This record gives sequence, structure tokens and C-alpha cells, in this order.
Amino acid sequence: MNKRFQDVLNDCDYFLRNNPKEVIIMRLRNEKSGGQEIGAEEFRRRFNWYMDDPSMHFCPLFWTNPDWPTLGQGRGKVVLLTDFSHDWTTLKWDKHCKIQDDYNVPDDEKKKAIIACFDAAWFDQTTSQMFINFTSTAKGPIPEPSIGAQKIFPSVYAYLEPRKAQRARFGVVAMDFPNYRPDIMNLLIDKNFV
Repeated sequence: MNKRFQDVLNDCDYFLRNNPKEVIIMRLRNEKSGGQEIGAEEFRRRFNWYMDDPSMHFCPLFWTNPDWPTLGQGRGKVVLLTDFSHDWTTLKWDKHCKIQDDYNVPDDEKKKAIIACFDAAWFDQTTSQMFINFTSTAKGPIPEPSIGAQKIFPSVYAYLEPRKAQRARFGVVAMDFPNYRPDIMNLLIDKNFV
């Protein structure tokens, strides 16, 4: 998707104005790819411009605090998870999160990594870090990457379904092609009401 950061922020602002009880968690990093690759210093300069310039009207949109907000504090905000060096007070991707993102491994290893992250979240309900568990894999053939999801999702369901009545916090479960298994999404959403 070729969107400028300002366009993304405009979309976030529009969404949150129309859904003020929602929270957006946004990872921000320099991908250093594409036809307009920029260096680290220029990336920082552009980020600072969005954060500094009051005419941009985006500063009130951001949660700028070194700790995770409660749901009440985060409502109507974009909680930034920055993955680059800068001087602003934001949550940091590698400091405030426990991340499983093994995407280019064999299917069996990916399944084990997902389960290990679920287990870690299950047994550590007091950590101040957010668990982020990616179910995506790069092992599907192009243009059918959904094949990887179809192989991985049964093990995700097999883990979550027996625990559906048990109170737990699993953090963020990032899914490509969730439409293949809406039952998994429902299991995760229902965790909010156990």
C-alpha cells in the first residue's frame, strides 16, 4: 500500500473520532525499502516533524507515555510502538513487547513458536510487556500465501478452543487471512468476556 504517513494518521484520526472507545496500536519503523528509501536520520527528522508541528494536529492523537495505557487511558488514541532510535517518550517495540515473529521457518517450527508464545502469555499474566504473537508465515507460494495460514491455523485453534472458558491474557495475535478461520477470531474476542 502506497500511503504517506500523514494519510495513515488521517485515517486513524477519522476512525477514532467515529469510534472513540477504540484504541489503535501502531508499530512504526523504517522499512528501508521501495523506490523512496530513506536513511535513519531523515526518518527521525520526519517523525519529529509530525510530533513537533502543532499545525499537524496529530500530537493529541498519540499516547506518549513510557508505560502501557489501561484501556480507559488508551481509548481514542494511537499507542505508538516505535522501532527506531529517537528522543520522544513512546513505547518501544523491543522493550515493551515479547514478540514471536518467526515467519520464514518450516510449518512445524512456526506452530511450535506460536504455542510457545501462547504458553508464555498464559503463565505470565503479570508482566508489563505486551505479548505479540504473529501467526503469519512466508512459506506459502505466491500468489497463494494463504496456504501457509491454512496450515498454521488448525494448531492455533487446537490451542485456544480447550481454554475458551479460562480467563487469560494472550496479548496481540496478529493474523494474515483471518477470514479463513473466523472461529479463531471469535475465540480470541471472547477472551475479553471470560
